[in-house]
Amino acid sequence: MVIFTAKLNKKRLFAIAAIAAIILAALWLAAPRRSSSEADDVLGSASAETRGIKTNDDRLSYILSMGYSVADEPLSEKEVVIPETFDETYEQYNALQKECGFDLSKYAGKTVKQYVYAVTDFEGAEDVQLELLVYKNRVIGGSVYTVAIDGFMRGLGA
Repeated sequence: MVIFTAKLNKKRLFAIAAIAAIILAALWLAAPRRSSSEADDVLGSASAETRGIKTNDDRLSYILSMGYSVADEPLSEKEVVIPETFDETYEQYNALQKECGFDLSKYAGKTVKQYVYAVTDFEGAEDVQLELLVYKNRVIGGSVYTVAIDGFMRGLGA
């Protein structure tokens, strides 16, 4: 039987605790992190291809990946503010967004870019437009709709 004894004074105990804290901090800092958008992707909301939307070509590629053909240039491009508090109409619009994996409530009060494109080959309807909402180079929502009074509106993934 072997018995090991050690005498620890307060200085040694403090030094061991400090070294352990430094090692734990280094491990924590070195661990890979997920941004909130990556966490959203893991949970099944908007797909990874919604990121990196910086140019018109990026937007056109994204739209094409959704199965739509649009004019090469947007009809309009402007900044819009997602309301802090959603009224009934905006709640309905956000429900449409949620069906497609987006959630505008995370962007309440934020200023986002809205791009509207003319859809060029939509069967069964005329004057169809596609709207993209982009925040910090990421598509956060959008819809496809007609401007006709008896028209329709649906989400991007619908």
